[in-house]
Amino acid sequence: MTTMKKFSAVTVIGTIIALLIPIFIISAYVWAAIVISDIPRSHIEGNVPDEAEFQGFLTRDLEAYFSEQLKKPVSVQQEMLHKGTYQAGVGDPKYYAWVRVADRDTGKQIKEGVAYVAAKERTHFFIIEFIQKENLSSDLNSLKQNFPSTVAEGIERKLKE
Repeated sequence: MTTMKKFSAVTVIGTIIALLIPIFIISAYVWAAIVISDIPRSHIEGNVPDEAEFQGFLTRDLEAYFSEQLKKPVSVQQEMLHKGTYQAGVGDPKYYAWVRVADRDTGKQIKEGVAYVAAKERTHFFIIEFIQKENLSSDLNSLKQNFPSTVAEGIERKLKE
């Protein structure tokens, strides 16, 4: 003879709830991950200038930054050290560029190094940091400790030129 256990309605409901709670928690995490993963993309789209304007805006803003720092008009040549943007959370999209700064009147080079910049409102960049060539290590492992790998490799290449 088999014995059947009788379960009360409270026990059955409690068991169902206990089984559903992890499903709801996992669903919430998945939903949050989907929503959060769209934030950086929308933040990039909302801050990075169109491709046709990108280089012009960056050169303009680098020239304004260095002209103010050096108290004289300068011209800037810049080259991106990686493709794409570096985006962390909802911060502004960031870029690394190799920059050569020259006196606009004489053409004499004044500075050379890495500029770390952020795109803002699709209209401009602001310079977060500039590191002069003389202050950069030529050791790739050391560079990789301070910069993303592709940027470190770009810096190493520029230091060898």
